Amino acid sequence: MCDNNKIQKLLEDVSQGKNFKIALTVVSKECLEKRKVTYEIASNSKAFTALAILLLDSQGHLNIKDNISEYLPMGWNFKMNGKKVDISILQLLNHTSGLPGNTYKFMSSCEKKDSLKSIAEKVINEPIIEEPGSIFKYTTASYCLLGYLIECISGKSYHQFMEMSIFKPLGLKNTYATLSKAQNMISGTQRKLWYRKEIIKPYYEFAPAGFLYSTPEDMSKWIKIQLGISKVSEEFKAIIKQSQDELYYAKTEKNKVYYGFGWYKNIDENVYYHDGMNPFFSSYVMFSKNIDSGVCILNNNLSSKTSLIAKKTFKVVKGEKEDSKISKRDKEDKKDLTFKVYLIIEMIILIKLLLNLDYLMIVDFLIAIFISKISVKSFWEYEYWKNIKVWILDSMRYFFFTTVLLLISLFHLAGNYLVDLVLN
Repeated sequence: MCDNNKIQKLLEDVSQGKNFKIALTVVSKECLEKRKVTYEIASNSKAFTALAILLLDSQGHLNIKDNISEYLPMGWNFKMNGKKVDISILQLLNHTSGLPGNTYKFMSSCEKKDSLKSIAEKVINEPIIEEPGSIFKYTTASYCLLGYLIECISGKSYHQFMEMSIFKPLGLKNTYATLSKAQNMISGTQRKLWYRKEIIKPYYEFAPAGFLYSTPEDMSKWIKIQLGISKVSEEFKAIIKQSQDELYYAKTEKNKVYYGFGWYKNIDENVYYHDGMNPFFSSYVMFSKNIDSGVCILNNNLSSKTSLIAKKTFKVVKGEKEDSKISKRDKEDKKDLTFKVYLIIEMIILIKLLLNLDYLMIVDFLIAIFISKISVKSFWEYEYWKNIKVWILDSMRYFFFTTVLLLISLFHLAGNYLVDLVLN
């Protein structure tokens, strides 16, 4: 039984005192809320891109078990330890290609005609770190390469193909692959020290992986299509069924959770789901054919509360008992608090240094805080707290020269401190 009062309480509890907006779509026999405001759907874009690949497969234009290089420009090949290696389209679809996970470094804000080709070329040139097919590692940029594959096969731009071959046939009139075409677009919000900044940036080259745009109303239709409630052509019925077939899925690091075609699947509960986390938006989609119900949360703010609300709402939809209270502090709140503490400490030290007029130490200190802020930002954004060793190694890799400067400045500060101790 879908309890609208409980669901409304979840939304009120999480948004109290905030200026971001959360849209809720619930698909069930008892309740359905529709809205026409457009949001970025973040990584829930991947399921749309995967469906486009399956459509091309069903039409005989490609085979998902083939090496992707067969369909790319001449000379485009993956390499592992300097040697050519074959990676299938299916391995890119289920994140077992062997590509490194941290590929957000390729992302830039643009909406140029050839930007998708540019990002695909960068992905191809990224060294493979694991034997293809051996291990699951979530790699966002692999879906950018799949988006470029769609362009190579179809002869159309990614957004043209998606509009004509996916969105239009499925009746998704308010789903878009480019920001310029999105109607009634809500601004995303970015946390600053004591306020939120409204912002929208186009990331065309990452559209296949995380920058499609849709409304709660269309996402409701999307869930219905996944559940088999909405009428679609026999061709789409077949490829949607294939996209949910766990035989094509890869085992993830989570127990009894598999991944394929843009969906995670809990095989015990027969629940499909996916989260989405972009710089200014977040999303979560969850559905189950066991109860013919699904939930979608769209948020114009990057927040881990989005997934929490979706999971709690899904329990309400299933009629399970669920505490409506939401934690007031999520990962983004912690990051925000971290920077505030940093600012206070920095101001105290900087004032002390200015009073002592030690200009060299001031320069060293400013270098140190610059690097530490970058490091802390990456720590939260890329969830390096799950693997401290990788965070340290990546920080040293991407900020090598500034890391050296930081070490020099720290040695200088420590040296001055020891001198002061000896003299005093």
